[in-house]
Amino acid sequence: MAEDIFGGALRRDELEDGYEFAFAENAEWVGKLVDFFSSERICCPFFAFELIFEPNLGSIWLRFRGAEGVKEFIERVYGAPGQINLTIPECGSSSG
Repeated sequence: MAEDIFGGALRRDELEDGYEFAFAENAEWVGKLVDFFSSERICCPFFAFELIFEPNLGSIWLRFRGAEGVKEFIERVYGAPGQINLTIPECGSSSG
């Protein structure tokens, strides 16, 4: 699965225990985001995923969170902070 999820983010913010990404509110993004974290949670069961819908049809937020080391994993697999704008790799295609 190689979708450019992060390239479509309107905003990217660093959290204490992960990252969050804002997307435009529309049915296409809802489907893409649900498909993304449905497959990623199998590959990366150490992530906590949160999908947040702002009131009044505001942005949709995808949050990746987890225990110590998760932020570093996200940066290694998906890119450094501020550069997380990469195509999502296949499950298991990243080597440490």
